[in-house]
Amino acid sequence: MTHHRPARASTMDTKPDLVIDGRLAFSDYGLTVSLALAAERRCWLVQSLWSLLQRFQVESYADFAGPDEDIEVMLTRVEEWHDIWTATTLLERFCWLGDILFESRLPTTFPQSGVSRSRIFASFLERQAAASKMTAMDLCARDAAALLAVASDRSSAILTTSRPKAPPHLCALLERAGLRVKRSESPATDRLVRSTFGHHLPLPLEMALAGGARIALVFISAPRAAAVALEEADFEPDDLTVDPARDPWRDAHAVWTELVP
Repeated sequence: MTHHRPARASTMDTKPDLVIDGRLAFSDYGLTVSLALAAERRCWLVQSLWSLLQRFQVESYADFAGPDEDIEVMLTRVEEWHDIWTATTLLERFCWLGDILFESRLPTTFPQSGVSRSRIFASFLERQAAASKMTAMDLCARDAAALLAVASDRSSAILTTSRPKAPPHLCALLERAGLRVKRSESPATDRLVRSTFGHHLPLPLEMALAGGARIALVFISAPRAAAVALEEADFEPDDLTVDPARDPWRDAHAVWTELVP
C-alpha cells in the first residue's frame, strides 16, 4: 500500500471523533451516512473493517456475521464500499488504522504508538470475550472499542446499529469481555447526544433514522488504558499473558443510547 497523507487538521478537531463500526458501515444507510459525517468531522475506520475493503474480491463466508444477521445483504454493502475505495478518493475523508503505522492514515496529533497499542488492547478484549467464536463483525467491534481506549484522552464515540429488544451486538461483545454495559436513560441520554452532535443531529443521520435505520451511539470509559505502560513493549499481542496490572479493560464500562429522529 502506498503511503497516505496525514489526515488534515481543521475545525474537525473541535468535534468529538466518531468510530464507524462494521455493522453500521455495512447497513443499508451505512455508506451514505459515513461519507457524509466524515466530510464534516473526524471519522475512523478500524483495522478489521479496513482489511475487508482491501480484499481483491469480496467473498461470502459463514463467519462474517452472526446467525441473526443478514450476511448476504451486508456483503453487498461491503462490495459498495470496495467500489468506492478502488474507484474514488472518497475514503480519504476518513482516518484509519492499518496493520502497521505506515499503512495508517492518522491525524498529526495521534500518538505513533497508538497503532500498536490498539492491537494490544484489542487482543486483551478478544481473549476476555473468547467464550464464542469471533465473527468478522465482532472483530470490527473489538477494534472500535480498542481505538476508543487508545484515544481515551479525547472525546469520541462509536456509531453502530441497534436492535429492537436487545443491546447492540457491539455492547453484547463488551459484556462477554466483562465490561459493565448500561443503556443511558433521559435526561442523561440527551446530554450524551448533545455532547456529540450539538442540539441537532446531522441531516444524514436524521434522514437515515426517518427511513427506518436503527443506530446507536456507544461511549466507553477505560480509566486504566491511559495508565497502562505498554509503549515500551517489544512483542506481538499474541504473546501477551493476561496480567491484571496491565489490563487496559480493568474497571472499564460502556454506556449506549439509541438515536431517535
